[in-house]
Parts: sequence; structure tokens; C-alpha cells
Amino acid sequence: MKLNRLHLSLLSLATVASLALSSCGGSTTPDNGKKQTPEDTKKENPDNNPNTGNLPALSVSIEGEINPTTFVSGQKGSVSFNRFPASVEEFKQVRNQIGKTPHGAAALNIMALEMYRRNANIGMQCLEIIGTKNYVAPKGALMNKLKGGVKKPYQYAAYLDGARYDNGYKPTKPYTIRVKVDEGRQYGKSGNDIIYLNLYIVNNGSDKDAIIKLTRHDEENMDPKNEYFLVYMSDAYFNVRDIKFDQTFEGLD
Repeated sequence: MKLNRLHLSLLSLATVASLALSSCGGSTTPDNGKKQTPEDTKKENPDNNPNTGNLPALSVSIEGEINPTTFVSGQKGSVSFNRFPASVEEFKQVRNQIGKTPHGAAALNIMALEMYRRNANIGMQCLEIIGTKNYVAPKGALMNKLKGGVKKPYQYAAYLDGARYDNGYKPTKPYTIRVKVDEGRQYGKSGNDIIYLNLYIVNNGSDKDAIIKLTRHDEENMDPKNEYFLVYMSDAYFNVRDIKFDQTFEGLD
């Protein structure tokens, strides 16, 4: 009996020691229950964000109308959402929902830029999905600026309703991005009969709204059946007004 008790005690000690070792090093088990090795933690899945599963469901709605082929004075639209997409897959889902409208595509651009600010790998893939060839050119102005780092964490919060420099760029919820036609330049057409839409995205961090150009086709995508808009935003890398000295930026969902 004493031997059996001793044997059981030794087994118990061995079990405790094993658990202690596993909690201090070796493999780890994240919240999703899947086992990861130390090598796995060094790898970044470019199509996913490990936090996605911990976030509330992404909700997006779109309102208003902007004609996709013919300029109509006074037209405008808006996109509202409860948080930014956290992965390439989520971004694609949102694009399927709103990317066939001009104001939806413009809002997607702000989403992708904020995603890039948070994670360059994920954000770059999203920009490549919606951007024209020149917009995402490796040595283009946008890429050079982004690679240098977005210096202000509230850079893209400025495009959300309610966010101002004097309130810490704290937007109202749900987040809303507003887009309107450019009454001055209206719509244009290239030598290849490609229609370009000139629009404005309301920017609360600047004295003027941001210019954005959209098209369903560029030199890389001449498919007449393409329904999604591609974007080029020359104002994407212009810094917004500095936050007021007595305010703190609380971040975005």
C-alpha cells in the first residue's frame, strides 16, 4: 500500500511539473484553442488577423446615389459601419457589398488606408484590390509616403463623421464616411474612352475635402464586364491638422 501511495505521489508531482513547463515555454495555445509552436508565432498570415474572431460582427450600410457613368450635380452618398475590417477576407466581403458603387469604393479606400496603418501587410493587399495601377505603383507617391510610415494615428479618423482636431478626432458611431461629386471637374474620359469620376471625400481634418478619382477600368483592367470601381486618391497622403494639445486620440474600432 505504501509503495502504491508513493507511486501515486510521484505521478502527481510529475504531472504538476509537466504542466508548469508547458505553461512557461514550448507550444502555446491561443484563445481559438489551436496549438501554436514558437515558430508559428513568428509567421504572419497575410490574409487574416488573429483578433478577428474576438471582434463583433462587421456591419456595413450604404445610402445615397452617385451615378456611375453620367455626372449629376448635387449627388452624394455615405457608408456607415461599426468597425474597420480586420482581415483581407473581411475587406473582400465589404467590397462585394459596396464596391460596385462610387461612394462605396471611396469608403473602401479609407478603410484600406486605415488597415495599412495598423498592419502594412494586410492593408497593402486591400489597396491592391481596389487601387488603379498608378495608385499602388511600388515607386509611386502613395507607396513612398506609406512606407515612410503614417505619422499621425488619427490620419484616417479625420474622414469619419464627428471627428475633429479639437475633440481628439473622436468620431460618432456608427462610423460614417461621406462622399459627394466634384461640381467643378465633374466626370472625365481618357483617350481609351475610360470614364473617370471626380469625387470628394469629406475630410474633417483639413480646410478642404479630399479629392478621389474612380474608374471601372484602367490600363490593367479593361474587362467591360467589370462592375467594381478602382480608386486613385492623390490626397491620401496629405497630413491632417494636428490634434489639439489638450486632447487625446482614443483610437478606432
